[in-house]
Amino acid sequence: MKWIKLRDKAEQLEFLRLVHLEASRANISAEMVLAVIQVESAFDRFAVSRVGARGYMQIMPFWKNEIGRDGDNLMHMATN
Repeated sequence: MKWIKLRDKAEQLEFLRLVHLEASRANISAEMVLAVIQVESAFDRFAVSRVGARGYMQIMPFWKNEIGRDGDNLMHMATN
C-alpha cells in the first residue's frame, strides 16, 4: 500500500485496524475515514496546513483545549 506513508507493512496494518475500529465506534464506514484522510493529508501524519491543522485528519490544535486534553499529540496515529 504505497499510498499510506508508513514505515512497513506492520505499521500499515496497525493503521488500517485503528481506522476500522474508530470508524466502527463512530458508526461510519472505514472507507469514508480513509477518503477524508486522503483528501486532508494524503496519508501524511506530519502534515500541517497553512492554518495550522495537523496530522492525518487535519485537526485544529484548539480542539485539544476544547475537550480538555491539552497534552495530546495530534501527530500520533491513535490521537488524530
